[in-house]
Amino acid sequence: MSRVLVRAGLPALVALAACDLSAPVWSADFVFPVDFPDVELADYAIFGQIPDGDLPFFTAPEQQDISGLLEEFLSDDLTGLTAEVITETNVAVTATMTISIAADPADLFAPGRSITTTLTTTQGVDTTMVVADADILRDAIALYYRIQGTLRGGPGGTPVGAGDRIAVRVNLLTTYRVEP
Repeated sequence: MSRVLVRAGLPALVALAACDLSAPVWSADFVFPVDFPDVELADYAIFGQIPDGDLPFFTAPEQQDISGLLEEFLSDDLTGLTAEVITETNVAVTATMTISIAADPADLFAPGRSITTTLTTTQGVDTTMVVADADILRDAIALYYRIQGTLRGGPGGTPVGAGDRIAVRVNLLTTYRVEP
């Protein structure tokens, strides 16, 4: 009986030795919000309204320092990066916006060195997903971001007041390699 176990066990031992017994590698997904400013429509209104024509607008460059957990995730273990851009307005305007995020302010809107997307938003809520190269933000110590574009009101113009805005929310969806 013991010979049968040895004979059966030997092929299993050889098969086991041929297997890769290294520790498994997992990935984890994390969400990090970027503090984009809202586009305050009253700041761009002409005589209290957004005209029916292209009206240029832009936000000042903003900076969000990276520290703690986010700093650890924007490392060599970062394997995937997607930006979720959510826009919302309750005003009947149309905005064509280019949104950019970079690790250096000089790289804003630079192809290949920033996460940049152009989108059009109208009254309501819209979500756009932008897949990005993880190397763009790898080892960043701060995030820089900015919006530029054009606004257009309805026929005859769209009245706007204090508090009317286009809310812009950006979440960085990161995939991170986890090894035991």
